[in-house]
Amino acid sequence: MAIAEVRRLSKRMTVLEPGEDPERLSAGLRQDGIQPMGQIPKDVCQGILSALQNKPLYNGYAISNSDRVARPLQDARQFPIGIHTAADVIMAQGALELANNPTILKAVESYLGCIPTIYSIGMWRSFSALERNATQKFHRDYDDFKFGSSGSRVGDLVDFRAPAACM
Repeated sequence: MAIAEVRRLSKRMTVLEPGEDPERLSAGLRQDGIQPMGQIPKDVCQGILSALQNKPLYNGYAISNSDRVARPLQDARQFPIGIHTAADVIMAQGALELANNPTILKAVESYLGCIPTIYSIGMWRSFSALERNATQKFHRDYDDFKFGSSGSRVGDLVDFRAPAACM
């Protein structure tokens, strides 16, 4: 799927409101393999960013794929991408609630045909002024036959026009 296709799909984007139809979201996943989710409330984004502001980052898309050196935000900017620990993300106000959004979980359950299990949670910081690595380029993960991933933008975005959240 090309960036133009993601932009086309983003036109289906809606704000996740109470009462959103999980079946509509699931149908989008079945049809296109991606479902734009809309905007995350600004106060939730600010709460998450505020909680993680002084937490260290590791220089990779996963701590296990980094040099395992914890760095403050200003030092982490020398790398294309940084990741916070799962423990720090879970403790950030609003992050766990976002991951456990009942509408999203019901849509994923409908799509997968089973009750979903959240097996991982994380937050990356992408420093796009540097050369981009593979994680920052449009790609598709092929982890399993029945696998889903949700990504949400919680900070400023400079040069990419896509929905704030997709699953």
